[in-house]
Amino acid sequence: MDPEFPPEPLWGRLNGRLWHATSLVALRQIFGDGRIEPSAQSKYPESFSQKMNGISLFDFGPTSRHDWGQYNNWSRWFGHEWRSNLSVWLQINRDSLRQKLWDAEASRIENKRMGYPKFIPGVEACHVGPIPFNCIQAILLVPEQDRASFLEASPNRENLFEWIERFKTSLPPVEKHPMEIAVEKRRAALRGERSSH
Repeated sequence: MDPEFPPEPLWGRLNGRLWHATSLVALRQIFGDGRIEPSAQSKYPESFSQKMNGISLFDFGPTSRHDWGQYNNWSRWFGHEWRSNLSVWLQINRDSLRQKLWDAEASRIENKRMGYPKFIPGVEACHVGPIPFNCIQAILLVPEQDRASFLEASPNRENLFEWIERFKTSLPPVEKHPMEIAVEKRRAALRGERSSH
């Protein structure tokens, strides 16, 4: 296995499948709406999926490809993206979305033609329009600090959110990313330089 990939058994569970990475807050919204909606207030308004009025997905299926270094782009979706100690990955039924799904290859080709900067080539896919709740096959809860210790549940599990909250509170708090720490130190140093003048 490539050392930059997620640990087993997580990679074995992700590989070959279609996923939507989200937060616990967004998961509650998905359950309330009965579908995954394209985000109207995305933090990436210039992304390929936003421009397609779609939902960004991770496609580790047959048309995906591995480019060295790309894991650094998509690994952020294991909690860091939401400043959380836990990320939520929803397995999506690929066969039920065929008509409006741009798989990894089709998305890569179309994004290259359109030229949007926010895109993860090789693994990013896009579904145009909402994804119905019944297309969610499984829920993975992935701890940021120990990704091999993920838990899996059915979307129909009783008391799902109570179970998730118990798991989340058992985890250590989220740690700051080393780059974030470096930026904070630099800003503090700059403030100190300005105040001494």
